[in-house]
This record gives sequence, C-alpha cells and structure tokens, in this order.
Amino acid sequence: MDNLFHQPQGGNEMPRFAGRATMMRLPFIEDLQGLDAAFVGIPLDIGTSQRSGTRYGPRYIRANR
Repeated sequence: MDNLFHQPQGGNEMPRFAGRATMMRLPFIEDLQGLDAAFVGIPLDIGTSQRSGTRYGPRYIRANR
C-alpha cells in the first residue's frame, strides 16, 4: 500500500457532487489485498418521515447532516 493513512478527499480535489459516494469521503480502493480492516458504508434510513427508505441512494443519505 502506498499510503498507510488514507485521508478524505477535499473539495478542491473532487467536488462533493461528483465522483463515487464513499463512506466518510475516503478514496475508493478496489484492491483489498494487504488490508487488515476495511469500512463498508451501508446507507440505512429508518428514522425519518416523508423520506423513508434508502431509495434515494447513498449520496442523498450521506449528504443530509
């Protein structure tokens, strides 16, 4: 692995509305070889009204703060 401590991408590197929606805006890595642990973000929305379910997709759920 080139970078042992991956950092979230800033708004200058990748606009918030572009790219793949990842957990905590961390870089997406396809090759899992050499990793001891990995985060997998699963959007789950069970506590809202008028916007129930995860049908709006991970990007919408992660964008709401």
